[in-house]
Amino acid sequence: MTNLDPYLAVYFITFVVLILLEVPIAYAMLASAFEFIIFNHQSFVMFAQKTANSLADFNMLALPAFLFVGCFMNEVGLTDRLFGMFEKWIGHLPGGLAHANVLSSMVFAGMSGSALADAGGLGTIEVSAMTKAGYDPDFSVAVTAASAGIGPIIPPSINFVVWAFLSQTSTLAMFQAGMGPGVLMGVAMMIWIPIAVKTQHIACPRAKKVSWKERFQALYTSLPALGGPAILVLGIMTGIFTPTESASVACIYALIISVFVFREVNLQTLYKIFADSCVSSAVVLFVVSMSAPFGWFMTTEN
Repeated sequence: MTNLDPYLAVYFITFVVLILLEVPIAYAMLASAFEFIIFNHQSFVMFAQKTANSLADFNMLALPAFLFVGCFMNEVGLTDRLFGMFEKWIGHLPGGLAHANVLSSMVFAGMSGSALADAGGLGTIEVSAMTKAGYDPDFSVAVTAASAGIGPIIPPSINFVVWAFLSQTSTLAMFQAGMGPGVLMGVAMMIWIPIAVKTQHIACPRAKKVSWKERFQALYTSLPALGGPAILVLGIMTGIFTPTESASVACIYALIISVFVFREVNLQTLYKIFADSCVSSAVVLFVVSMSAPFGWFMTTEN
């Protein structure tokens, strides 16, 4: 039997205490890994090497690209068009805007792969529209928070890219495995909505029924937002794109439709999108980079 490191408890107590103190998880992993290096007289070169290698993986290129797409769709108004289209088609049904909320998140997930991008951009639009229509505010927020959780499940998913890297498995296999559960999550939410509305007596006024002309007009204006997920999901599932290539295709697609179709992008808008993407990418990649030395010391300690 291998002798246990006498400081093993210190490493994990440090990690748990920092998490409970709401220190960002990356710093908690960093502190534990540093303690291991210092107490065991390990080389800091190994720490630097593990950290650098974690960011040198080709699949990691997909992360900033998908985050860019999520920021882009929110900034140029694609999410408004998407929710507006579903609102006109099914808003007059019982709990219609809640259903539109779930469907919009499912489509948005096919472009951004991020729950944060969904909740922060599309979610704001959804809660505002539902509240203005007279929906119960708590119910509106609950549905939005739940539907945003579909973002990391339906491919392309930022979480799957990270998990595939950490487990050294195929990113494409991860994406393919997420499609079924992601769709089932959306269907389950849409089944639950009318049940909750009826049993819990939640205020969900029906929206005004619009003409077929207005519905098809809304569908026409939202086609660019619907086309992106269709291209990406089909491209990934058929093997035309690798996960990293699909992220690049998503960026190019978003830029093309914004510049040549909507013509709503200027330098100021692009600067804001790039800045938001950089901040979001830095947060995710820092966690990934710190997970490598943390995982190394856990493996070394068995």
